[in-house]
Amino acid sequence: MKKLIALVTLFASVASFAGTTSYTGSVYIKGMTEADVVANAEVAADNMTAQRDVRWAAQSNNCNVRRSGAVSVGNLEIKKVYINNNGTFSPEFRGSLSYTLKFCRDRK
Repeated sequence: MKKLIALVTLFASVASFAGTTSYTGSVYIKGMTEADVVANAEVAADNMTAQRDVRWAAQSNNCNVRRSGAVSVGNLEIKKVYINNNGTFSPEFRGSLSYTLKFCRDRK
């Protein structure tokens, strides 16, 4: 009887996670200074599901973003790049804020 209960418990736990995957992506953030990028990233991180790219990724990967804890915000990477503006180079900062969508289903 104990073996039967153990097998049923094992099957139920495996079946509940069957077909569940996660998706990792990033949102690009621009700013004139490094502080601008950080401020814009804080605003974006507060409500990741409002980002158009995140909603599109969730829809195309069959992810449920309405559940609590469905989006996990990762690292912010900032790069300084120089843009050619009529022969003069002006600095610009670009950030990349990574995220992970946790509750995705495999398409069958």
